[in-house]
Amino acid sequence: MLKHLDVVAQVADAKGRVDIMWEKLFEFSLFLLTCNHRKPALILKEFIGSKNPTAKTSRITKSNFKHLKVVFNYIDKAYKSTSLAKTKWAKDNTHFYIMVTSLIGRVKSNPLLPDDITTKLIDFDKIMSGKSVPTASKDLIEDIGKYSTLSQKQTTDANRRNDRMILFDKIINAI
Repeated sequence: MLKHLDVVAQVADAKGRVDIMWEKLFEFSLFLLTCNHRKPALILKEFIGSKNPTAKTSRITKSNFKHLKVVFNYIDKAYKSTSLAKTKWAKDNTHFYIMVTSLIGRVKSNPLLPDDITTKLIDFDKIMSGKSVPTASKDLIEDIGKYSTLSQKQTTDANRRNDRMILFDKIINAI
């Protein structure tokens, strides 16, 4: 599913695409372990430069791996059975990151993800794209506008990522 991302698809050589996909998986794994958003450069710097990684960031447990597997299996199933693979959630790295980290947070508290999240993501994408959704309230459209604004600049800033994730969760719960 990572191959759908524009940042992966734009790379000409296969090795480069694989490197980017591994970088993304590492970023999600580190988020799973720490629940902290970081800039990708800081993640790589910590990984490469750390002689004594903390216990939290040094290894992924079987339980952590299961959480990642649940999230990526869920997304894979959604890509195959719905139009989610054609949305910004599948193609745009900024939106994909927020979707995955939010799902990771949900899986950590309850390993069963509700099926309706996929439908909500598709409706969210429609509203962001300017298409109408009959159930969209004025407040929901306003929150999606705020989310879109936060997604335009400084997309890897940890504070902005956190703000986007809070808005994302609020929006998904409201749809």
